[in-house]
Amino acid sequence: MDPKEFLTKHVKPGQEFLAGLISIDMVGHSKQAGADREKSETKAALEGLLKHELKNELAILLTWQGDGGIVLFDISKGCDELILFADRVRHLVPLFNRTKSILNKLPHRQEIILRIVCHAGSLVNQNGEPGELAGDALNLLAKRDREICQPGYVVLTSEIYRRLLPEFQERCLFTNEHPAFGKIYTLDGKTALCSLHYNDRSSNNLKEWITATRQQRKFDRLLYFAYTNELLYDFLAYDLEGLEVKIIARNWVAEHHDEEVYNKILLQKGSEIDIKQRQWFKSDVIKVRAKEIYEQASKMGKPLDMRFYDIPPMFNGALLESHSDSSAAFVGIIEWEEFPEEGGSPYKLEEWPAIILDGRDRIHAHFLRYLSSRFWESWNRGLTYEQVCKEEEKDEIMKPAIIGKIWKFDDLPYLLVYPCRRVSNRSFPVVAFEDLTATRLVEGFLNEYQVKVKQFNFELPEVLQGNWFPQEAEAKINDWPGHVIYICTKSLPPSLVESLLDQGFEYDVCAVGTDTPYLQHRRRKEQVLSSPTDQDPPEPRDYSLIARFRRQGRSGYGYIFAGIRAMGTWGAAEYVTDRSNLQALAHLVRDEQFVAIIETIFNPDEHRIAETRLHLAPEYFGK
Repeated sequence: MDPKEFLTKHVKPGQEFLAGLISIDMVGHSKQAGADREKSETKAALEGLLKHELKNELAILLTWQGDGGIVLFDISKGCDELILFADRVRHLVPLFNRTKSILNKLPHRQEIILRIVCHAGSLVNQNGEPGELAGDALNLLAKRDREICQPGYVVLTSEIYRRLLPEFQERCLFTNEHPAFGKIYTLDGKTALCSLHYNDRSSNNLKEWITATRQQRKFDRLLYFAYTNELLYDFLAYDLEGLEVKIIARNWVAEHHDEEVYNKILLQKGSEIDIKQRQWFKSDVIKVRAKEIYEQASKMGKPLDMRFYDIPPMFNGALLESHSDSSAAFVGIIEWEEFPEEGGSPYKLEEWPAIILDGRDRIHAHFLRYLSSRFWESWNRGLTYEQVCKEEEKDEIMKPAIIGKIWKFDDLPYLLVYPCRRVSNRSFPVVAFEDLTATRLVEGFLNEYQVKVKQFNFELPEVLQGNWFPQEAEAKINDWPGHVIYICTKSLPPSLVESLLDQGFEYDVCAVGTDTPYLQHRRRKEQVLSSPTDQDPPEPRDYSLIARFRRQGRSGYGYIFAGIRAMGTWGAAEYVTDRSNLQALAHLVRDEQFVAIIETIFNPDEHRIAETRLHLAPEYFGK
C-alpha cells in the first residue's frame, strides 16, 4: 500500500493507533567489498524486493536509508500477517543471494545477511507523513534493535508474541529478556537457513569461495580438511598470503594398508568385478604432495603445517577462522563406494556437494564450533610428516616380506611349548617367570599378525637323563599341524636334539638340567659358551640360541628360543619380537634352517632386560 494512502485513509492524521514494526537492515554493509555502484544497486534491489512483497499487505515501508528501513503493519487484528511477512523475507534472502549479477551484484560471491526485528506499540499519525510518525516503540526499535537482533533470523518482542495465534507462538523460541524490550523470542530459532553447492572435481568452487570470503571479511587461519590433497596443494601452498594454513590429510601408511587389502579383494573377485578396473593407488600421491607443499611453504616462509590422520576420510573442505571469533566454512562429505565402476579409491569427490556456513548465523556458529572441534581432534591425534615417515620405516620392517624371512606367516597355527615343574608345598606345577614372560612376548607378537597361537606346557620329571621327555607330551607336539616354538632348553625332547645334530646343527646343548649347562660349537670345540651368571663374581648377562628348522616328516617349522639360563630365554624372546632386530637378522639369514647366538644384558635392580644383541652370526645346517 502507498504510504500516503495508508496514513490518510486507513489511519487518519492525528490518530493514535497500534502498529506492528519490522526493522530490516543488512549486516556488515559498510565492510562489503566492491564498487559503490555494485553496493548501491544491490541495496536498491533489496528495497525493490521488499516493496514488491508489501503490495498485497496492509503495511507500508517507511523511509529506506540504503541498507535498511522499517516496515509498518496494521496489527489491529493481530500480528500473524506481520510474522508471515517477516518469515517470508528471511526465506527470500537465499534466493536473492543466488541471483548473482541480477539482484545481488556484489562481487566475489558475497552474500547479504539481514537483521529482522519485530516490535509493536502505539504510534501517533501527526500529519500523514511517514517521517512524522511518533511513538516510544518506533524510537526504541530505531535506536536499540541491534541489542536484540540475531543475524539471519526473525526476532520478536513480547509485544508481538502475545498477539500471535498459538500455532505461531509454538514456533517461537524464548531467547532472553531485555530491560527495554522485555522478553525476546526467535521465530524458528532452532532452524537455520543454509545453502548447498555442487563442487566440480577440481574443487574450483572451493577455491573461489576461499578467495571471495577472505575479501569479504578478515580471517587469520584456514583449516583444511583433505583426503589426498592432490587437487588444492598448489593453491594452499602458493595463493593464500597472510593466512596461517593448517591441513589434515590421510596418513599415507594407513592408506597403503587399505590399498593392499582392497586391491587383493579386487583381484580375487575376478569374474564378479571387471579386473581391468583401476586398482587403488593414492598413498604415493599423498606423500608426494605433502613433501611438495612443505618444501614450497618453507621456501616462501609461509606459516603452513600438516598432520596426517589414520581413520577413513570423512570431510572435505575449508574452515576459515579469525581471532575475533569470526568463522565460515565450505565443507562436504566424502562419498564411499565399495567397488567403484571406474575403479580406484572407494572414497570419491566427484561433483561433491558442500554446505556453506557463516558464523554470523547463531546456529551456523554452533555448527562451526563442532566442525572446528573435529578438525582439532584429528590434528591432535594425527602425526607430523616426519612422524609418518618414521612410521613408514617401521611399517617396512613389520611387513611379512621382511619378517617372513624369520617368521612364517602361512596360515598355519603356532604351538608354544614350555616346561613346568613340581614344587613342594604348591598344589599345582609352576612355570619359571622368565619362561612365562618369553611365552607371552612371543604370543603377543604373533597376535599382532592375526596368527593363531596355542600354549602347551608339560611337567618336567625330577631327573633329566636319557630319554627323559614325557612321551605323551612329545606325541602331542609331533601331531601338531603347524609350527612349533620351543621355549628354553628344557622344552627340547632328546629325540629332536638328536635329529637336529644329525642334520648338522652347529651347537650342542650340554648338561641340561644340571647346575652348569653350556653351549659348545660342534666343529670349533674350543668355542664354549657358559652363562656369565655362573662366573665368580656373577655378571647379569646370558647367552641363548635362536634357531629355525623344518619339522621332519611334518608340516611347518620348528623354532628354538633357549637361553643357557632362564634370563637368556627371556632375552631371546625379546630379540625375536623386536622389529629392528628382525630386520637386521633378516638381512643376514640366507637359508630356511639357521642357528645364531644372542647375548642378553639384564638389569637385576629393576628385573628387566636392558639389551639384547646378536653375539654370533647365523650358521646354516641341513639340505
